[in-house]
Amino acid sequence: MDQTLKRKIRQAVKQGSEAYVMSLCQAQSDSESDAAARYAIDVAIRSGKESLVDQLIPLLSKSFEVYPLDAAAKAGSLRAVEQLMAFCDTEDDEALVLAARHGHTECIKRLLKECSPLQHDSLALYEAARRGHADVVFQIVLFSDAKAQDSRALIAACREGHLEVVKHLLPFSSKIQCAQHGFAVAAENNHVDVVDFLIEAGLPDPEDTYALGLNVAAAKGHERLVRTLLGAIVTTHRAPRDFGEEALQSAARNGHVGIVKSILEFAHKTAYPELALHVALENGHDEVADILVRRANLDDVRDLITDEAIEAKLDEAIARVDTAKQRRELQSNERKRVAQSDTAGPMMNPSRGVRL
Repeated sequence: MDQTLKRKIRQAVKQGSEAYVMSLCQAQSDSESDAAARYAIDVAIRSGKESLVDQLIPLLSKSFEVYPLDAAAKAGSLRAVEQLMAFCDTEDDEALVLAARHGHTECIKRLLKECSPLQHDSLALYEAARRGHADVVFQIVLFSDAKAQDSRALIAACREGHLEVVKHLLPFSSKIQCAQHGFAVAAENNHVDVVDFLIEAGLPDPEDTYALGLNVAAAKGHERLVRTLLGAIVTTHRAPRDFGEEALQSAARNGHVGIVKSILEFAHKTAYPELALHVALENGHDEVADILVRRANLDDVRDLITDEAIEAKLDEAIARVDTAKQRRELQSNERKRVAQSDTAGPMMNPSRGVRL
C-alpha cells in the first residue's frame, strides 16, 4: 500500500470522515482493499475512533498476519479484539504479549481462548510480571511455564518490587532460582516488602540466601534492610563462617556508619573488623574508623598496612578514641561529684539548725 493512500486514510480517520474512509478502502483491488482496511482499523483504534472498526470489519478477509489484532490488544480495545480474531492469526502470541505488557486483563481473557501463553518461553507472563500487572499474571500463570529461562518472570518481579506478582509466581517458579537471584535483586533495590515476604516463604539455604542479600543491601546503603537481614540470618542458627565480613567491608568503604554499627552488633565475632578498619582508613571515613578502632585487634591492622600515610591515619583514629574516652571519664567523674554534693547538702542543714 503506497504512502499517499496511507496519508489519505489517516487524515480521513482523524477528521471523522467515515464514509470517505470506506470509499478509499473499497476503491482498491481485493488484496489492497484488505490491506487498506487493516491500516484504517489500526489508525481508528489509535485515534479512539472505534466506531469505525465496525464498518471496516466486513472488508477484511481471513489472513495469517496478526495485524491489526496486535494494535487492538496493545490499546486494550476488547471489542476490536473480539471482532478481529476471526480475520487475524491468533496462534501468534504477539497480540497476547502486547496485551500482557500493557495490563489489559479483559483482552487477555479473550485471547487465551485461542492463543497459547507458552510461546517464546512464556514471554507474555514475563512482560506482565516485570511491569507489575498482577491481575494479568494471575490469569495466565496457570497456562504458562513460570520456570522458563530460569524463572525470569519471578526474578523480574523481585527486581522491580512487585509484591503481588511475586506472590502469584513463587508457587509455580523455581525457589532455587529465587534464592540465588530473586532475593538478592530485591534486596539490592531496597524492596523491603518483597524481602520480608520471601523470608517468610522459606527459601532453600536461608543462611546463604540472606547473606547474599545482606552483602548487596550493605553495599547500597539500605540500613533498615540490613538490620532485617542480620536478624534473619541469626534466627537460622546457621550463620555462615564469614558472616558479615563482606557487608562490613562494603559499609566501611562507603562510610555507612549505621550499617557498620548494626553489623558489629550482630556479627562482631565473624565480620573481621580489622580489614574493614583498613578499608575505612584508606577511604578517609574517620567516623567509621573510630567505631572500628574499638573493636579491632590493632596489631593485626598494622600488619595489613603497607602505607605510612594509612598508618598515620590509624594513629590519629586511636588518638581520637582515647581523647573521647578521657573526656567521657571526666564528664562521668564530674557528674558523680555533683551528685555527691547534692546529697551531702540536705544532710548538713538539719544539723546546723540543731546547733543554732
